[in-house]
Formats: sequence, structure tokens, C-alpha cells
Amino acid sequence: MEKLRILAFNQIRKNKGQFISFGLILILAASIFHLGVITELNFGKSFDEKWEKLNAADIFVTMMKYDYQDEFLDRVKKIDGVSQAETRDCILMNGSVKYSGNEMNMPNVFYNMDDEYTFNELSIQGDSDESVTNPIYLSYWMKAGGGYGIGDEYNYKVEDTNYTFTVAGFVEDILYGTRSLLITGVYLPEDSYRKLDNQVDVSQKAITVSAKAENILDSREISSKVSDLINGKMQGSYFSSYYDVCKQSRTMLANMEALIFIAFAMLIVIVSLLVSNFRINNSIEEEMQNMGALKALGYTGKQIILVMITPYIGIGAITIVLGSILSYGLLPALESSFNSQTGLIWIQGFSFSALLVTVAFILGMIATISYLSARKIKKLKPIEALRGGIATHNFRKNHFPIEKTKGNVNFILALKNLCGNVRQNILLFVVIVAVTLSTIFAGTMFYNSVIKTEVFMKAITEEMPSVSLSFANGDNEIVKSDIENMSEVKQVLYYNEDNAIFEDEKLPLFITEDYSLMDNDICYEGRNPIHENEIALGSTTAKNSSLTVGDTITLSYGGNSSKYLITGLIQSVNYNGEAAEITEKGFKQINEKFDPTNLYVYLNDESETGDFIDEMTEKYNNNIVGSMDYVKSADSAIGVFVNVIGIMCGVILLVTALLVVMILYLLIKTVIVRKKEEMGILKSMGYTTRQLIFQTALSFMPTTFVATLIGSLIGFRYMNSILAVLLSGLGIMKISFSIPIAMLIIIVVGLPVFAFLISVMLSRKIKYISAYSLIKE
Repeated sequence: MEKLRILAFNQIRKNKGQFISFGLILILAASIFHLGVITELNFGKSFDEKWEKLNAADIFVTMMKYDYQDEFLDRVKKIDGVSQAETRDCILMNGSVKYSGNEMNMPNVFYNMDDEYTFNELSIQGDSDESVTNPIYLSYWMKAGGGYGIGDEYNYKVEDTNYTFTVAGFVEDILYGTRSLLITGVYLPEDSYRKLDNQVDVSQKAITVSAKAENILDSREISSKVSDLINGKMQGSYFSSYYDVCKQSRTMLANMEALIFIAFAMLIVIVSLLVSNFRINNSIEEEMQNMGALKALGYTGKQIILVMITPYIGIGAITIVLGSILSYGLLPALESSFNSQTGLIWIQGFSFSALLVTVAFILGMIATISYLSARKIKKLKPIEALRGGIATHNFRKNHFPIEKTKGNVNFILALKNLCGNVRQNILLFVVIVAVTLSTIFAGTMFYNSVIKTEVFMKAITEEMPSVSLSFANGDNEIVKSDIENMSEVKQVLYYNEDNAIFEDEKLPLFITEDYSLMDNDICYEGRNPIHENEIALGSTTAKNSSLTVGDTITLSYGGNSSKYLITGLIQSVNYNGEAAEITEKGFKQINEKFDPTNLYVYLNDESETGDFIDEMTEKYNNNIVGSMDYVKSADSAIGVFVNVIGIMCGVILLVTALLVVMILYLLIKTVIVRKKEEMGILKSMGYTTRQLIFQTALSFMPTTFVATLIGSLIGFRYMNSILAVLLSGLGIMKISFSIPIAMLIIIVVGLPVFAFLISVMLSRKIKYISAYSLIKE
């Protein structure tokens, strides 16, 4: 065994540079893969731990107090599966506030933090040491993403009234801690709350009903039954949700990033496997006679295979563990970006389970591919190996014979090198295609989330107007007509959301009369509903119920029910694919009292949204009860995604550049070792070091250019499909990202130029080759 160990170490000693490059590739792969795995395994788990620690209500609904009936709480308590329920007074107002430098429409629910309550405890993460005037405690989300600090003013504007508070601290709010549920919670000490309670109108007073499920997995079903008690009975606004929706909305970004990191790391792992396969095959050719000698001395084929693959497995094990440890250096940046999106503090320590998954998966693949590459040694006969194998007799065609081919001799020699190294070119081709796709992916994500933010927002949201206006009642056709005829308005449409019951569970509904007027078509299969008996179903709902286009479903609402034909399937990230589209007439079949109250307005100039809202509020003060500036809200919301995507794209571009350098190093080192004698002869014939360097570098260029071109064409044609498949678990089934032609041109030109410059630098070792030294050897 000791002799086998010495032979294995001799393999590493003879090829130190190539094993170092192999190890560096694995360090990169393991670091990114480990980040993805640790996020996938632990971020959702961290959310569940906080849910339990803060005793969050599994089902909750906040409604206006004038809609609340005393028997409602008793009816909730009687629902099967509810273990406990309580109510809590609050104040619900629709206003605007500064967030990350922008004025943002943000419905706030104000709670008395000194109340006696059972559910939804607060974890205070920052508290002023000094007493402040009119103190308020904000969600940690407002600090991490909104830029607020202790002592700052929090100005909440409701129509013409401005409520001013001083930030006294921040809390982790597991329910209303972000705008993911369209409403944000803020907390006041007893005195501040009573002061606000005396200032506001009775129409702004609300109540939150919270319930705990005996089994948290039943929260969705219980929430549907609570919605059934509400449907058709609410005059004002209300917000209802449950555990699954809260978790999905707060972990969406982390899940997306984890999927992308794992997929990208898999790409690097595949490259590392190709490297190990390439090196083992080369080693077999180079060490053919030595292997014959070892077999003649009595070593078995299995022992020689073990010698060949042990360095790859050993180096793999060490570098994978090292890469996983190094990934913790990037973790704080990832934690900070997630904190900005979730409003929850994620501090991740060492994860043995993530390390185990990373090592087992990557090392298992390396061991398998290494063995499959080396197993041909078993069939090697000692006498054949001692004669150098069949490689000593070269029957390959002489491509581009110098005496017959016209052109520059250096270029001809480069072409001969190209055609004489098929396996090397296949490896380079696959790697460059993978690198090109990675670069296009990073560039596409960056372009569509940082430069053209509206494209990214359309992928993760539903309809995005310029402004929305909420009416007090549905009888506002005259106001709608007036707004529609304004010169600055492009178009208007009613767009409401409500809930119905499908298979005993709540199903969110998007309601408008003409879906052809929508700016963001979320239907990815079939078509949007047109007639009153049609519906377009969410991807997850359709999948869970084994439904497709052409099937029928039954919806119920407040005791009424009706059948609908499925005409299409839609995506909905906010509802994780569990939603549906229906027409106004279709919804009236189960809710005959429905009148649309939410108007979406599309402006010709979206920089005027703030002025337009002010003008409408002043002009139709008696009709409009709420408004939202979607343009400014999107600008604020996208800031969180930009930070995360910026980090992700930067990591991908850096890794792809390093990958190109390391692969070229591996290939050039192999070429120099294998063609050392040939280069020495060429030098003795008068070729300069510079000529040989350029011959070597040029021999990689045709493969690099063709691979870059093909990778760019694949990326241009299929990148949206690749992203849709990658993110389908989040409810994204259709993506229409823009892929700039200018970016593709830069990649097609820049990547080969970068590869050529790196090849020239790495080929400088040729200058140490001389005919004299080869004769002496």
C-alpha cells in the first residue's frame, strides 16, 4: 500500500501545475455550490424557527372595525383544526412614506406594542437609549432596505394629513414586516398609540383576528374557511394570509438565488469532470510504458487505476472542503441582501449538513468519472504498453501539409496543432460554450434588473400600471371616463383582486373585463379568459389538481358556486402559482354584488405619477379613498433585488474569467509537455520563441471563436427558456428578458480576445525549451 501511495504522490509531483488548476476549479465550484446548498437548506429553516420563536399566528386577517361582527371570532374558533384565536385592535391607513429615498405608497397597520397579546411577538433589534418624541418602532426591513436609523423622522402622509413620528427602534415582524402582503406593520408605545387613536377617523380603525392551527400544515385549508366567512361581507379593505404565503413571499429571493448558484456551480463541476477525464486520458498516453513496466512487475490493473484516480479524489476532497469553508467569507454579503428583502435577520453559522451534501455530491461525481476514465487500464497488456501502445503508430491524416498549403507558415502550423488535438479541442469547446452561456446569463440578469428594471418586475409581479386609484364604491363610470379622456393618460382599466373557494381552499382571483388591454400578459399557455364562463388557472393550482387547458372547475363564493372552463394557464410569483384570472362578468356569477373599485391608470409620461395622484386626489376627493404610485414603488422594491443580483452577477463573471484562465493553463501546459521535442526541433530550425508562442495561442482561437459564437446563439435563442425552467419552482413559467445584441457582440469579440491574450501569457514557458537541453536529456 505504501508503494501505491508513493506512486500516487509521484503523479502529483510530476504535474503540480495541472493539479493546482484542477483544485482551483473545484474550490470555485464548491464555494458557489455550498452557498446555494446552505441557503436552500437553512434559510427556510431559519424562517420556521423564527415563526415558532415569535409564536406567529398561522392564519390571520386584518379588517376594518365597522366590518367586524362580534360572532366572527367565535366562528373562527369553531373551525376544525383551530387550537386558539384572539383579536387585537389596530389602526389601518393607506398613505405614503419615504423608502430608500423615494416616496412610496404603503398601507400601514399601527399596533399598540404594549397590548397584552398571545400571538405575533416582536423581536426588538435596535432600541434608542434615550426617550424620543412620539416614538415609533419600524420593521427591520425599513432599516436594512429603507435606510432608516434610530432618531430619524418617520413621516406618514395620508391625503392632506401628515403624521410625524421619531424612530425609536426596529423589530423583526414575522407577519407584516415587509410589503410582501401589501401592508406593513408599525408599532407604537401605549401613549403614542392612544394619541394616534384619538386623531384618526373611526373609518380608519381596524382589528386583526389571529388563529393558531393544531397542525401548521392545515393553515391553508383553515385560511380558506376563514375567507369563506369574509367573502361578500366586507365593505372596506381587508388583508388575510397564512403561514405558507408568508414563508413563500419572504423566502422567494433566497430560493431564486440558491437555485441559480447551484445550477452555476453544477456547470463548473461538469467542467472539472471534463478536466479530470482529459487529464487521465493524457496521463494514460504519456505513462503508457511506465504502466507496462508496473504490470510486468506484478501490479494489477486495479492497483494502477487506484494510483491514477487517487490524486483526483484526494485533491478533490481537500479543495471541496476548502472551497466550502471559503464560501463563508461571501456569506455576510448574502445575509445582508436577504435581510433587506425579508426584514428578518439571518445569521448563518457553520452548517455540517451543507458541507456533507457539497462534499458527497461533488466528490462522488469526481470519483465516478475518474474511475470510468481510467478503467481502460485493466485491458492494457504489458508488452503492448512497453511498446508505447498503438499511439506509436500514427495513422492520422496529415492535415494542412506545409509543402502544399499556401499561406503564412506560422498560421499553417497553428492549424496543424488545432487538427492534431481533437480531445483537447472538444474540452475547450465545451468549456467556452459553458462560459459564454454563463456570461450571457449574468449580463442578461444585470441588464434586465438594473438597466431595464421594468422587465424584471414584470417577471416577478402581475400587472404593473403607472398609478392605481381606489374608489369608495363601484359607481364611478363618470370619473373613469373623465380620467380616460385626459391627454396625459394612455389607457385605464378596472383591475381588482378577490378570493374564491376552490376544492375547499382559498384561490386568489385577478379580475378585469378585457385582458387584451393589460400591459403584462402572465398567461403562458392557452389564452386569457374572454367570456363569463372562462378562467385562466395558476401553474401550481393546475399542477396540484392535475388540470389543464380544456378542463372545467367549480368556484364558490359566499354560498354561490359556478363552473368555469380553463382557457389558459398563468404564472404568479407573488402567489407561487396559486391564483387565477377571471372576467368581471364571470366573477359576478358567484358574487352578483361585485362592482370594480380599483382603477389602473397608464400614463404617457411615467415621471409625472406623483403630480397625477395629487391632481386626482384633489379633483375627486369624495370618490378616491386610496392610491398607489407603482412606478416609485417598483423603483424602491427593485433596489433590494439589484443588490442581490449585482453580487450574484459579479461572482459569476469573476468565476467565468478565472475558469477560462485555468482551463487554458491546463491545455497549454499539456501542449508544451507533449510537444516539447517538436518545439525544440522547430527552434533548431530557426523559429523564434515569439513565433512558437503565437502558433500555440492561435491554435486555440478557431475553437474558442466557434464555441463563443455557438454559445451566444444558444444563449440568444434559449436563455429565456433556460431561466423559466430554472425558476419554475417559484411560479415563473414565462420570461421575456431582453438580450441586447450589443452585449452578444462584445462577448463574441471580447471572449476570444481575452482567451488569446491569456494564451500568449501562459505560453511564455516555451522560451525555456531549447534544442540543446532536449539533446542533453
